[in-house]
Amino acid sequence: MVGPPHSGKSVFLAALVTALKARGGKFFLHRACPDGEGMWSAESAPETVSAIRRKGGFTPGFLAFTCQAIDGLAKCFPLVLVDCGGRRSGENAEILRHCTHAVVLSSQPMETAAWAEFCQANGCAVIGRIGSSLETEESLMIFGQDVFGGHLYGLDRSGIPAGTATQISRVAGFLG
Repeated sequence: MVGPPHSGKSVFLAALVTALKARGGKFFLHRACPDGEGMWSAESAPETVSAIRRKGGFTPGFLAFTCQAIDGLAKCFPLVLVDCGGRRSGENAEILRHCTHAVVLSSQPMETAAWAEFCQANGCAVIGRIGSSLETEESLMIFGQDVFGGHLYGLDRSGIPAGTATQISRVAGFLG
């Protein structure tokens, strides 16, 4: 999962994990960014998250651990979800080289193509492109045989709309 900051990637992934669990899917979510995110931040009140979340920086040790973890997890799980950071950086390029596929989630339409190119340049086939916004709109996903795309609204820590949750559940069905 890649895309610019503040697009809703972590909120989307938390909802996707919930939907995959409901389907009995076998998967693992690995947080590949030292941004202090985790399922705890999706399960906590927004003010609690703001008070205790601390963003860190990439270190050589963190990057090595993350890449080894992705490789090892891929041997144990049919689906490994990797939450990458919101920058097209050398560290995220290295992480992508340990992944096979990518989904771009972007609240900035002009960034979607650049993120897709970044993923492809680092060996990841882009299988999903999702636009996001906080404004009241209808969420809709369209699925092809090997790819999907669409738009989701309301990917906010305070709760996502029912229509958005339904579309994320459809993504879970596609993935797993």
